[in-house]
Amino acid sequence: MSFGAPRLGLLAVVVLLHSACLMVPEEEVFEIEFVSGDGQIQGRERQLNEPVVVQALDEDGHPASGVELSFSTDPPSGSVDFNSVTTDSIGRASVWWTLGDLVGRQILTVRSRTLGAAISATARESDFDVHLVTDPGFTPEQVEAMRAGTERWTDVITGDIPDFRLPPDYRPPSRCLDAKKPTSGAIDDMRIEVRIRADLSAPMVLAFCEATESPVSLRPFWLYIQVTPSFVQRLHSESRLREWMAHTTGHGLGYGLFWGSLLHNPVDEAGVGADTHFPDPATVAAFDAAGGAAWTEGTKVPVENAEENRDIHWRGDVLGHEIMSSWYTMGMPGDNPPLSAITVQAMAALGYEVDVSMADPYTLPATGTMAEWDLEPHGPGGWPVHGEPAELIYDRGHIVGIVYR
Repeated sequence: MSFGAPRLGLLAVVVLLHSACLMVPEEEVFEIEFVSGDGQIQGRERQLNEPVVVQALDEDGHPASGVELSFSTDPPSGSVDFNSVTTDSIGRASVWWTLGDLVGRQILTVRSRTLGAAISATARESDFDVHLVTDPGFTPEQVEAMRAGTERWTDVITGDIPDFRLPPDYRPPSRCLDAKKPTSGAIDDMRIEVRIRADLSAPMVLAFCEATESPVSLRPFWLYIQVTPSFVQRLHSESRLREWMAHTTGHGLGYGLFWGSLLHNPVDEAGVGADTHFPDPATVAAFDAAGGAAWTEGTKVPVENAEENRDIHWRGDVLGHEIMSSWYTMGMPGDNPPLSAITVQAMAALGYEVDVSMADPYTLPATGTMAEWDLEPHGPGGWPVHGEPAELIYDRGHIVGIVYR
């Protein structure tokens, strides 16, 4: 019995010390920085692709640990998984934000005892998500232009497709080792990651990290794009970032690259000058409605049969600067080449649920007018008619030299 009292006394001391620690005044926060998660775009009432991460800083600009931060939204802006989070050892706290039913800009507010800050996200009408992840080296202006390019596709592709969930021990294929694994462990419809690399063998390298079978072809849902600094600078200076990203996103969604049996008489098999075409009835009807009813130079819808752009674009001297034409840069910089009903119907043939009414107005160029461009060494702004070389890594790891512009 003589050992009981000392043990009780020790326990009392521990409890008193613990209580004293809890009574230490909370460190004052002088700044709340948003580390990541700002400016995301997602469908209404859907969880964002990435968490919102903030960092609390003290008066000297050092991380403020152990600080309680509150996260709140107005009812139209949805909800968060935790209303209150204590900052960790480096002053950070994070929450997952599920957007509300309001289309457009939504606001999440973060507060400490002494100050508050706000972060925004945009809720789109469509349930189809293209999640763009960009390199820190891009400027806000460049990111905004690229987002506009990817978001153009969410206007015309509307139906949700099943999410792809990465297993806990997932390792990306060798072609995507530098790609960033999604924080949530899931890919909601389509993920496009763009990184700047100075050591590339081509101005642009595209790799499909993951893809799945659709009824007619492979459907990609994780595209990894690497570009050189000089390529980015050229796109930026020529005001081409938006249209380049819109064009590349189309390929990332499977246009041209994963047509499979939908493409007839490809150049790769029949040789240059073959009557390569995309005969899907709805796509042909859209082509005829855009002025192609009188076109008699081959079978519809004509696909590029020139060497550099073969089999993966609409034929440039027929469809002009439509966004998925091989000559889409023929318009003046910044004029946003049209995403026509022809392309939208081609995406429907790949198995996507689409809204054709959201396609851009489009009419085929007058017969013969585009042929004049073929005689010119460069298009507007000094862009080569035949574009820039790029490496494309297919799902099966096969590298093919192709041309993107």
